[in-house]
Amino acid sequence: MREQAASGPCRINEGNEEKLMIGEPDFLSPQERALMVGLMKKRRRAHAFNDDQRGRLDVDKIPMIRIHMVPHEPWNLRGTRYPNPDEAKMVVDYLDGKMRTHVADYSSGPYASSWFCFVKLNWTLRWVQDLQRLNAVMVRDAGGLPNADALSESCAGRPIISLIDLYSGYDQFPVYPPDRPVTTLHTPRGLIHMNVAPQGWTNAVAMVQRHMIKAMQTVSPHITQPYIDDLAVKGPKEREEDEVIPDVRRFVWKHIKDLDRVLSLLEEYNLTASGPKSNHCMREATILGFVCNENGRRPDVKKTDKIVEWSGPFRSITDVRSSLGTCGFWRSFVKNFVAKTEHLRKLALARREEESVEPAQATEPPPTHGLEQVEFRQITGSDLRDPSPELPEGGKGVPLETPLGSLEAHLDASQWGTSQLGAGPVEPARYEPAEELQGPDHEPGELQAEEVITVGDNTPPHTPVPELVRRPWPEGIPEPDSEEIPVPPSESITSPPKRAEPDEQEESERAEACTIVTSQRAEHVAEQLDTAMPASDEPPPKLPHAEEGMSAEVPPREVYEAQARRLSGETAEEKSARVQAHLAEIYEAKVRMEAAGETPTPPVDPRTSEQRVGEAWARYEGRRDAARLRSRKAGQEDERTNEIRETEDLGFSAARMAIERAKRRIRQAATTSFQRYTTLSDKLATSRLEVEQLSTQLAEEKAENQAWRSRMEVKEAE
Repeated sequence: MREQAASGPCRINEGNEEKLMIGEPDFLSPQERALMVGLMKKRRRAHAFNDDQRGRLDVDKIPMIRIHMVPHEPWNLRGTRYPNPDEAKMVVDYLDGKMRTHVADYSSGPYASSWFCFVKLNWTLRWVQDLQRLNAVMVRDAGGLPNADALSESCAGRPIISLIDLYSGYDQFPVYPPDRPVTTLHTPRGLIHMNVAPQGWTNAVAMVQRHMIKAMQTVSPHITQPYIDDLAVKGPKEREEDEVIPDVRRFVWKHIKDLDRVLSLLEEYNLTASGPKSNHCMREATILGFVCNENGRRPDVKKTDKIVEWSGPFRSITDVRSSLGTCGFWRSFVKNFVAKTEHLRKLALARREEESVEPAQATEPPPTHGLEQVEFRQITGSDLRDPSPELPEGGKGVPLETPLGSLEAHLDASQWGTSQLGAGPVEPARYEPAEELQGPDHEPGELQAEEVITVGDNTPPHTPVPELVRRPWPEGIPEPDSEEIPVPPSESITSPPKRAEPDEQEESERAEACTIVTSQRAEHVAEQLDTAMPASDEPPPKLPHAEEGMSAEVPPREVYEAQARRLSGETAEEKSARVQAHLAEIYEAKVRMEAAGETPTPPVDPRTSEQRVGEAWARYEGRRDAARLRSRKAGQEDERTNEIRETEDLGFSAARMAIERAKRRIRQAATTSFQRYTTLSDKLATSRLEVEQLSTQLAEEKAENQAWRSRMEVKEAE
């Protein structure tokens, strides 16, 4: 390509010279424009007007682009088909032109990506390659682009400026031949691959930017600074109007010399600029959305119109983000931009945090804290009422199940164990289901028919409760109220299966819970019998035996009361006498209160089963919320630890500085106090000497005075 361009005719002729954009009509003089055209003809190999004139980077000076990938499986995707003969002919001609100019070439291999063509505004074809599969296995290049705001600011305040745009910039940077098959496409011409950097490739921008910086290294950044395939050539900082040659001003002449250096570098590296698209010696130019001229820079009206013509209020968080991104590009022109958009940024940030949390909650199951999965359904009013006992023909008991009885047995503290999430009693409880009861017709591994707790919308895991046989109550023993659900003793519930290696602390907690619950149940049943059993001298009726087929470990209701009676250790006569004495004491207390004028305290209604269930739910939900809170706080411990460390460091530094200041003050105070003490001591010693001298003088004067008086008395006596 270099030899063809050097030996060929001049690319700038009378036919395309009019297409060149050189200065505004009222900006350059004819001599200045002719000087610029002469320079472009001199550097004719630096401009191209068609694909055949396009250059290719000299690989002897700058190495080819490499495509580095991680281990992967090849892909084979078919591109778009064009059944219309006219469209197919246009696509084939377009592909032939790409292969003729060495942009693409025939290929073979296991890779094939999809692609399609579309018609641009200038009625030319453009192909688009889908390189998502390639980008997914790429080793990403960490290179980036220069700051757009800083680049446009460096071009502001210049009296003259030029913009050079490479002709099909990506097509001038070749790819290393062994790496080219990964860009293969299925086309009407068969498999063809790209010989140059494909657009849409992950590392294309970083690699082209790096190669352009290498090529323009000697003139960057004081003359030009590459931005991918665009070059903004800066003019001199001062507008010098004096003429170097007739009708050629000095600042224009300096700028043309800078252009000569840039175009010579393009020729040296065999790169070509687009003749029709490049702007030379312009009064102002649009650089990355900013219009730069001698007076500074301003936003491009074509870009700011999107803000002015924004349709209606924001309807989604996407509109908010789009507005912030669009307006933020020109934030340097808006006074107090951060303060004016603070509420919008907070809204977008809060929504982003919610979006980052929602996928994590959708993918990760909620913490179970050692609990098993259970099934829930809404409890109804009929479930809260005990079923009426009915006997079928033959006198055999019908097994019935009370949902609240199952719940009460489930909430038994003896069925809960310590969680393995951590040691200590503060850890959340973990439910361990009881062993399944084996009936005579129950095979191992077979589940009971009814094993679902039917309470509330949220409940702890249930335990299978054995079905109880309802028998007619014997005479003399009142049937408990429907609101009072008797709690079966701990012996009637099978203990949960033990672990392979139980912990000693866990076993002690379970034994203590079982003892407490057993004593509470015995007191509850005894209190019921004390208040409901009438005084009678007849012996208690004989309790019916358990029916056949019923588990011996689950006694009926009558057995519970008999066990409570045996636990009390007294006969019916003794109990009747005790009840009568207790009633007499109550009557005497009532009489005393009436005599004293005291108002008796109204009796407190016993709690209903719904209240007890509500309290049980409240306790469970409190433990569950506490467990969730601990699990949430666990993820924040590291951050809090870092904050605490930083706070401790700051506090330590502040304390150390305060201590040092206090020490300095103490030293200063001690020094000052010592000096003051020394001074005062000296003054005191001096004062004492003065007092002694005055005392001596006073004694002498007194002696003289006494002698004078004696002489006077002697004279008077004479």
